[in-house]
Amino acid sequence: MRKSVWPFCSKHGIYEDDDRIDLYGPIWIMITLVVEVAIVGYINYHIAQAALQLELQNGHHVNGTIVGTRSFAAYSLEKVARSSFVIFFYFTLNPLMEMLIIRYTLNIEEVQYLWLFGTYGYSYTCYIATTGLVIVPLEWLRWVLLSTSAVVSFCVIVAELWRRIGDKVRGALLGKFAMLCCYLVVSHGVFVLAMKKYFLNA
Repeated sequence: MRKSVWPFCSKHGIYEDDDRIDLYGPIWIMITLVVEVAIVGYINYHIAQAALQLELQNGHHVNGTIVGTRSFAAYSLEKVARSSFVIFFYFTLNPLMEMLIIRYTLNIEEVQYLWLFGTYGYSYTCYIATTGLVIVPLEWLRWVLLSTSAVVSFCVIVAELWRRIGDKVRGALLGKFAMLCCYLVVSHGVFVLAMKKYFLNA
């Protein structure tokens, strides 16, 4: 986890100190992130409700609708289920997409799905810390924290891939590896947007 928080802190990769692929850590990171997103989303909902109550006294019109002085928070369990599905989707299908791109575009067979799954899971370690800090009600800070997490996660995955297959990526394959990196940028961007605009907002 320490290596995945700062991908350039060590000359060795995540799994180079052990001859086995560890799935225990990535799975617990996924479960922790699911629970944390649910808790932070619930807290943010209550913060938004409290801020609304401070702004609206004795009933005011908001977009033509009268808003009373009392409001009861009812955080949607459906939102929790959807966020769990999105996180599970990213943790399982993104490594599969990467493996298919590597095998059928770069023509490199030695990269296994479980290795990618473990690497991808560990790369999300930084989200655990930054998701907790999203409680701070500053929009710009929330964007900075989630964007920083996306950059760190991207760097972890690219650094691990380069350690694994960098010696085989030469010539025309450099362009195809850049396409893989573009896919990672897009997938991380979509994940950050989903977390910020839907699951971590009131």
